[in-house]
Amino acid sequence: MFDPKINLDLDHLDDKTISNIYEDSVFTRDWDTVSDIEDYVRGNDKWDILNDD
Repeated sequence: MFDPKINLDLDHLDDKTISNIYEDSVFTRDWDTVSDIEDYVRGNDKWDILNDD
């Protein structure tokens, strides 16, 4: 459900940036297996905490 308290200000982004955000979005990817998701998460610097092997 839409939460009006969350305000995404995309006005300062250009179309290419917005396009890149959507292309890299987890929600727009076609996942074949759970391991595909795990590989993506482990390879993503934002999720470094999961890389503690």
